[in-house]
Amino acid sequence: MLFAVSNPFIKKVKSSILFGLLSMTCALPAAHAAIETLSLTPEQNWMPTTDLSLPRQMKIGTLENHIRYVLMPSRRSKDAVAIRLGIGKERRAQRLYSKQALLSEQALADSLREVLEQAGSNQTLITGDQEEVTLILVGDFTTRDAEDAIDGVFADVKLVKKSQPSATQFAAAQPEIAEQTPRIWVSTKTSTEAMLEIDEDSKMSRKESLSRQLANQVLAKRIENALVTDAEQEKVAVSVEEEKAAGRLSTKALIEFAQQPDWMQAKDIIAKVIDYTKNGTISAQEFSDEVQQMHQRLKANLQQDIGEQANEIALAVHRKQVYLQPSDELRLFEFHVAHMSEADLNQSAIQIWSSDIATMVQPAVTH
Repeated sequence: MLFAVSNPFIKKVKSSILFGLLSMTCALPAAHAAIETLSLTPEQNWMPTTDLSLPRQMKIGTLENHIRYVLMPSRRSKDAVAIRLGIGKERRAQRLYSKQALLSEQALADSLREVLEQAGSNQTLITGDQEEVTLILVGDFTTRDAEDAIDGVFADVKLVKKSQPSATQFAAAQPEIAEQTPRIWVSTKTSTEAMLEIDEDSKMSRKESLSRQLANQVLAKRIENALVTDAEQEKVAVSVEEEKAAGRLSTKALIEFAQQPDWMQAKDIIAKVIDYTKNGTISAQEFSDEVQQMHQRLKANLQQDIGEQANEIALAVHRKQVYLQPSDELRLFEFHVAHMSEADLNQSAIQIWSSDIATMVQPAVTH
């Protein structure tokens, strides 16, 4: 049942959805119908298969040495190609090597060799335990030409497994930061039972994720406004992000201050805002405001260049999600918000922030 909100923007979205369900269905067919792959290895269908669909022009594949590739032809790119070579595994930082070139000035195979040399050599790539190697191409090419170039450059590359440095070793190897911004981290974890299907990417899971995201954006604005007003901070930056691991959803809020605050006062203000937000206080107007802002961002993504699109594909692959091109992402968003209200955001806020909360303070440090 569609909700009733007086806001003209929400009404407009609802109206467009009612008349656009057929086009939505056409844009998001069954995933298996949209994926075309070569019959090379049993690992060919490595992209998740759900009720979400890859773009029809996208093609995925796997070489016999287990290097995966994604091809996204785009006539709008006018002879340009964006290349990304990602090495990593889910829930860890991905090493991403990039190249953008004009095919009229440099052959595709030569551009691929340059990316390969960035990552290692023309013969080997060093990978860690359970790390995947994925090559992504977006641009003005045919899939046949791209596959021929990939085969010529990457088919004989050997993947050499080596253990990666521990978190402690990695931190020790980093240069000291001359100055640290004063900040507070607030984190919580939702129980496994509450997030039973957390690792499955689907239309429903994206609706739930959207509800959590909108609720957290409301919370972030409330924290920022409260700290500026009550703690007399000139500038506060608040961001809230999710991390998924081992069947659990971890939500972390990062609050950065322009100048060192009264820590006890700041922590007390943040705790009060969280308590207030998780008690069902998100209003219809706040819901409408966040929907409108996100809608504007998604519309801006329709003008995404091939480099930005390649980065988005790399991120989706790394997170084991189905990639949706910006137009499909926008349609799916409009479909979901037409069936949502502030009640969904309040339910998400309760689910996220009602469990135990940990707070960590980092004062400003100058060396």
